[in-house]
Amino acid sequence: MSDGAECLQVLKCAQVLGYFVSADVWCPMVLENVRTSQSPASLSVLAAVVRGSEASQLCPHLSDISAVITHRGICHVAEVPSCFRILPSTVADVGV
Repeated sequence: MSDGAECLQVLKCAQVLGYFVSADVWCPMVLENVRTSQSPASLSVLAAVVRGSEASQLCPHLSDISAVITHRGICHVAEVPSCFRILPSTVADVGV
């Protein structure tokens, strides 16, 4: 995804997917994509699908999602303070 407008449309579609499709359905597929591609784009899609999902549907899958994104080979941030700036808004989006 190189074009900014295309990226934005893909992320909007992923958010809509999270709204209309049960987390039981999308979670295994999206997490497998994140595991295999290990790209920033796949993490962005995961974030968008999570934003679109209802918190009650996400709760059973939070441990799986957390395990994937905290795996050292998947998502590694060198600056720990950056994580703490991102975390509150992410938790607020999920509603946990």
